[in-house]
Amino acid sequence: MKLTKIEKEIAKLVTRGHTNKEIALRVHLSLQGVKWNLAKIYKKAGVKNKIQLAALYAALEALRE
Repeated sequence: MKLTKIEKEIAKLVTRGHTNKEIALRVHLSLQGVKWNLAKIYKKAGVKNKIQLAALYAALEALRE
């Protein structure tokens, strides 16, 4: 799965349990910008929600270690 730098950061923050509002503040995007990026990430990853994304991202990170 090929993610941009900002998409990777958003996915990491989702995995850590941050809300969309918290993510927006951390990555300096609007709330709508976070939602738009999440939609792109979901499509690329083949997932439907944050829970599935967090599980997939955590599994991929564990494989890298």
